[in-house]
Amino acid sequence: MPVAYSPDEIKKSKSASIKDGAFWAISLGSGEASVQPFVIGLLGAGFDFTVLLTAVPPFIGALAQFIATPSLTQLRSRRLFSTFVLILQAFTWLAMAYLAVSGQTWAAMAAILIYCLYYMFNLLISPVWNVWMSEIVELADRGRYFAIRNRIIVILQVIVSIAVGWLLLQTFAPLSMLFAGIFLLAFTSRLISGHFLYQMADHPHPHGEHGPRLALKTFLTHPSFAEERHFSLYISLLLAATYLSSCFYAYYLIQVLHVDYFSYFLIILAAPLAKFITYPYWGKVNDRYGTRALLYVSGLLVPIGPLIWFLSPDVGILMIAEFLAGIAWSGFDLATFNYLLSHPDPGARLTISSVYTLGKGAGILLGSLAALLLFFLWPTWGMAGLTVFAALFLLSSIGRFIISFSFLPFFSKTAFDRTMQSNQFLLEVLAGRPARDLSSNLVSSSVSGYHQAKSGVDFSRRMAQQGIERTVRMLRPMRKISQRK
Repeated sequence: MPVAYSPDEIKKSKSASIKDGAFWAISLGSGEASVQPFVIGLLGAGFDFTVLLTAVPPFIGALAQFIATPSLTQLRSRRLFSTFVLILQAFTWLAMAYLAVSGQTWAAMAAILIYCLYYMFNLLISPVWNVWMSEIVELADRGRYFAIRNRIIVILQVIVSIAVGWLLLQTFAPLSMLFAGIFLLAFTSRLISGHFLYQMADHPHPHGEHGPRLALKTFLTHPSFAEERHFSLYISLLLAATYLSSCFYAYYLIQVLHVDYFSYFLIILAAPLAKFITYPYWGKVNDRYGTRALLYVSGLLVPIGPLIWFLSPDVGILMIAEFLAGIAWSGFDLATFNYLLSHPDPGARLTISSVYTLGKGAGILLGSLAALLLFFLWPTWGMAGLTVFAALFLLSSIGRFIISFSFLPFFSKTAFDRTMQSNQFLLEVLAGRPARDLSSNLVSSSVSGYHQAKSGVDFSRRMAQQGIERTVRMLRPMRKISQRK
């Protein structure tokens, strides 16, 4: 067991983590949200570079996390490792700022490579931070604490993203200087975030936290994991269909529809804001009808977004489309999150989550490359009167529906009804998927694509309450037995 944290260490660490999250939110709202407008609008990247920028970094990051997670959970100093990786990540924004003013012909390709490093650093920090925070924040306080932290992060990101969109419309400086200033803000904010991260106390377990890990070969071959393999395949294929369209949303808005930067940011914020707002309502559906029903309903709703993009290019309609897409994906996120946590074996959950993350990255890459191939073949194979963008929107919507309709009826109810110990479940919900993962969804440039399930504010509170109620129910039989004795 790790050395216990003193009350003073806990208090200072929780305060430092909130400050870390606040400055990290500023970095996300300024830097991550601006990458695609920067590469497309300033560097003049074409469709191919846009697709690569969307698809390659998530896959590289997922692959790096898949390989490194077993070692990362054994670290002796999580504070030093996390701070060091965070500083490296901050310098990716400094490199982006240089590209903005460099005027180099290779700047777009360099931006893709730098963004791959950014993603990799981000996903390497995540599993370390998850375990670390689960030790610092007391079980009884996690719902309240992460609710506050989430609110701060989301509000700051929305404000900063909208301010960035407004700034890019101004004419008091060249566009290249405006982008460079935005990336310098992201760089500075991330360094300040690292300063507060380093102030957190750290007493790691000398032998890691997760116990024996399920062997990958066992997961891939043993009959008892057939349903989990089926589920991972479903998510991968659904993401492939999703990214037939999601991979080029930014390009379509900026280069085809010629929307201004402010309108662009309003559109990309619609879906994640809808997710954040509707998590608690989907939570009530989950409580009443179960996770399997929630997955079924939301899985059949996710084709709505690209279908509306196919029907209308109006900016107002696209904002509505993204908001509706966010509602659908928030339910899907929650159902998937519950499914991933449902396996009672922690070692198995670690392997399942790793395979799931890598499968997501592979699905994103596969769908994006398919879109890229169709884009180049369309002049030869395309239909008269139908643009390649409209075709991809339609194919994405149809593909999502066919995949969900084919897979969802065959998931057994038993797989979604498995339960864990209440304290273990609460630990996973509030520490395993903290605000650090929630907020990354808010500014993703391909916001209608699927992202890893997040624990929203009201969802965290609801799960905290359920965890306490489960604990009370578990203790009642033990109390009766004790009284009989």
